[in-house]
Amino acid sequence: MELTRLKVNSQYRPCVDEAPYFSWVITSEKNIMQTSYHITVTSLGEVVWDSGVVESDKSTFVEYNGKPFKSLSDYSWTVEVTVNNGEKAAASSSFDGIYEERMDSRVGEISVPDEKGKTRNRRAESGRIFPQRI
Repeated sequence: MELTRLKVNSQYRPCVDEAPYFSWVITSEKNIMQTSYHITVTSLGEVVWDSGVVESDKSTFVEYNGKPFKSLSDYSWTVEVTVNNGEKAAASSSFDGIYEERMDSRVGEISVPDEKGKTRNRRAESGRIFPQRI
């Protein structure tokens, strides 16, 4: 038994700016059914959310209920599932926290105040924010 296609907000390794949802797929040659899951999300070794063991067959749109994300931080998440024959499997993936500043009305840019209070725009490419030196 193996966990595959770990996704956050229906994407592989996305940038996330709000509470995400998780999904995974169990692959097995046996006829099995998930009976519980346990998700942990960490950043820099600190647990930011631990779902605890949840008795459920749900493996899509599992909502995050942890601490707010920090800008430009990397997050790892691990899901462990138990199936009806008692077997367990675990897998991990990651995602990035994005700026918490408001999105600009122009697609692909965000407005970020500099240390003097002036607003500078930074361009997003390929779903990631690349800071520019001010």
